Amino acid sequence: MDDTNPAKEEIEYVDSIITDVKWLIDGWADDRLGLKAVGATPKAIQSNGQSDFYLGPEGVAENAGAKLEPFYASDYFEQIYGYAITLIKKGLAYVCDLSPEDTDRYRGAPDRPGKDSPFRTRTIEESLDLFQRMRAGEYPDAARTLRARIDMTSPNVWMRDPLLYRIRHAEHHHTGNKWCIYPMYDFAHCLSDYLEGITHSICTLEFEVHRPLYDWVLDNLGLPRPLPHQYEFARFKRRLYRDEQAQAAPTCQR
Repeated sequence: MDDTNPAKEEIEYVDSIITDVKWLIDGWADDRLGLKAVGATPKAIQSNGQSDFYLGPEGVAENAGAKLEPFYASDYFEQIYGYAITLIKKGLAYVCDLSPEDTDRYRGAPDRPGKDSPFRTRTIEESLDLFQRMRAGEYPDAARTLRARIDMTSPNVWMRDPLLYRIRHAEHHHTGNKWCIYPMYDFAHCLSDYLEGITHSICTLEFEVHRPLYDWVLDNLGLPRPLPHQYEFARFKRRLYRDEQAQAAPTCQR
């Protein structure tokens, strides 16, 4: 469950998705549904000689009667925050003070390159301090963001120093008021996949242009386990047509 935006997440939507999934698999794929123990978060492990985190699925059939729940991105907020700290320390992320409007303006357009934020040259030490103070709740909504330091002239606008974190003082359906900074979907997506041990992350075609960022984040963190990969697919659309050879034929589906 992507619940990275507390302003949009409501438990009724979570329940609705669970109901739909159960309807789709009822009677033929129930034993393939992977859930986790209620309240479980990634465990610290050692992988290839490095510290790592992992949270795998619990089979429904093998855990009959156990209290299980879906995976939530918010269960990984602590680990995702740590990954953001790593990028800052590597000089690959910085705290930016541009307003949302100026951030959009500086980004440019598909036919026009963006330009660097005046805060892009912040030192690692200053960005670390500001990011930690963002988490502590010292700043109001939208006052500051954390951005990746990639390429403001990239032909792919999603690679033009994308936002990784924003300030949002709002109660979250799963974590309450513990956090006031939240990761952006593109940052949390790839890291959630990694933490869960996902190998194939399936998305619709509109996410194809997001894949370079998905790969960039994972490639730059020095993660010890095999990395997930995003695959896109086209949505299947049913079309209606009329059999011209039989004027009275009913409308068919193909």
